[in-house]
This record gives sequence, structure tokens and C-alpha cells, in this order.
Amino acid sequence: MKHRALAAVSFLGLLASLGWNGPAQAENTDRSKAEPACRNEAVIFCENWEDGDWVGWKDYNAGDSLNRGGYRGGLSCADGSCLLPYPGYNNSKAVALVIPQDAPDAIYPRAPFNEQVGPNETLYVRWRAYWSPNFHFNYQNTKHFYLLSNARSNSGGGGTYRVGFFVRPPVKGGDPQVAVPYIHVYKHQVELAPGSWQSQVGESDVRYFPNQPGTEDFRIVGGRWYEIEMRVTPNPRGQAFGGRLQFWIDGKLMADYTDNVSVRKANDPNSFDGVWLSTYFGGGGQSTHPEQYVLYDDIIVSRARIGSSARLSPPSSPTMLRAE
Repeated sequence: MKHRALAAVSFLGLLASLGWNGPAQAENTDRSKAEPACRNEAVIFCENWEDGDWVGWKDYNAGDSLNRGGYRGGLSCADGSCLLPYPGYNNSKAVALVIPQDAPDAIYPRAPFNEQVGPNETLYVRWRAYWSPNFHFNYQNTKHFYLLSNARSNSGGGGTYRVGFFVRPPVKGGDPQVAVPYIHVYKHQVELAPGSWQSQVGESDVRYFPNQPGTEDFRIVGGRWYEIEMRVTPNPRGQAFGGRLQFWIDGKLMADYTDNVSVRKANDPNSFDGVWLSTYFGGGGQSTHPEQYVLYDDIIVSRARIGSSARLSPPSSPTMLRAE
């Protein structure tokens, strides 16, 4: 046994001398470069763009690597122009998705987790977001962030089901520069209990708005950072309901839903396996707006609650510039 151990050490030394530094680390989980929360063993995905590239991310529609371009929308990420020099939440680096004037969207980056998730596992995802000053939100839906199934697919598309975090103005025709946050699911991807409020809403989707005391008047506005965390417990496979949806903003619980919650069809065989960033401006509502952007930073997906960072007040607003 002693000789075998020595042989193993010698073999590893030989590999090291040839430039091998151990097993390749999974993309998006270089925890040494991320904040302390990423070092928790419950974390399965961590992205802060400190490397300054889109490694591990793909085009939502075409399935192409973003580093190879081939991107529709108003801005190509092939040269990293949508990454830098935008300052992030910790005055480091962030990704900026720029929506050209009156355009319906920017780009659709998606990235798979680095670990497989069980079909009934609860996931928490936390990220930092900044809508540009005087951002105009769409009255129907201003999409923002998704947990996604089938993110590893090279064929594109949004998976068999997804849970989104959206924002929109509270009053149609009102001020487009203030918005209410909510969790979003599509009716055709979930189960609906007869007679439930989810089944009675007269639209193609179900919106889980803030429902906690003191959240009635909360609004998202452009020009400041928000720290957002979302919990998604799927309805157990084979069951129509039994899910749970929660979200926090800047550490404050905004919504908690358990009654008749479904995030997928009972017989759907897929699990969540990635994240998707979307700034789609539409699904109805107004279509005109100035050139505007959304910053994303410090995305963490975990099997345990992540919680708010020690910084209680958001950092200063970045000095923004046009995408070149």
C-alpha cells in the first residue's frame, strides 16, 4: 500500500510537471472569484462575470455559444461589448443587456447548472439587478429572469416549463417608469385547480404578486440596484400541486404562496437545470421606449436559502454609457 501511494504521488507529480493542474473546474462555479456565499456546498451555480466573458452561456434561441456570436437582437456579445466596462454591484463587473429604442428585446443568454438537480428539489436563486435610470416598463410583461428546464439543450427554446421573475407597471396606461415585481408561470405549462384564482385569471399566465404585509405599495424603479432572491419548490412529480413560491427583495420577504401552486405538469419528466436572462419588452402593452438597459450581477443558485448580503444599502449608481 505504501508503494502504491508513492507511485500515485509520483504520477501526479509527473502530470503537474507536464502542466496538468488537476481536474477542470466546471464553468460558472469558480468560487474563489465570487462572494463568500458561493463557497457554500449547497451552491450549484455561481456567475459574477469577473472573467469578462460568456463562457458556459448559450443563445436561448439558436443554442449557439455567445462567444461565437450569431445573436439576434440589438447587440452582439461576440466581442464582449455587452459585458464591460459596466460596473457591477460590488463596483466590479456586470453584464448589461441593452434594449435598442422601441425594440422588443435585447438578447437571451442561458446557462446550465454545473450539477444535476433532482425532480423534486427546492431551489433558491439570488441575483443583483439594475434597470437604467428612467427605465420604461411594459404594461403587459417586462421579462427579467427565469429558472429553466432543458437549459442544456442545443436546440434553443424555453424548456418544457420555467418560472420567471417579471415586472410591470401597476396600472395600465399609468406611469411606465414604476413597476410591481412578481413571479410568473405560463398556464399551459402547469396544472390549474378548478375554481382557484389561478384558473380564473383571464390571461395566458399566472402572476404571483407581493402578498406580504407592508408590500402593497412597493415599486421597482430605474436607477438603483436591487438584490432579488426567489425560492421555487416544484409540485412533486406525479402530483398536480404542492409547490411553493417565494421571493425577497433587499432581504425583505415580498411574497409567499402555497395554495394550489403548480410550476409544471404532473407528468413532466424534466428538472430545472439552468438560468435564463430575458429583457423581452412585450407580450402586449406599449411598444415605444428609449434605448435602455438592464444590468445583472452575482447570480447564485443554491439548494439552501442564500439570504441578503451584508451590504444593506445599495451601492452608488453606475455612470452608464451607450453600447458601442
